[in-house]
Amino acid sequence: MTLELFIAAALLSCGQALVAHFEERTSPWRRLAKVIVLLGSTALVSWLAGRTWALAWVGSWLLLGLCLHLWWTRRHGINFWTAQPRDRYYELRGWN
Repeated sequence: MTLELFIAAALLSCGQALVAHFEERTSPWRRLAKVIVLLGSTALVSWLAGRTWALAWVGSWLLLGLCLHLWWTRRHGINFWTAQPRDRYYELRGWN
């Protein structure tokens, strides 16, 4: 289970570092809850189904998250990589 959790934590950390500009005003408790849910669910899948399924789980939430973010930003006219225009992005997130 250690390998699966390490890979999940590493991918989650890299993802948060690369797209932190999308989470500027997200509350710390919500960001922490995301980490707990993703690592906890990975540990649960690893314990119940084994390493192969746990790694598939990690890959699936990584790909699903990337696809959903890409779709949502394009649909709303926001640059996927830079979150520009900021005003529009903040308005859609309810951060006015």
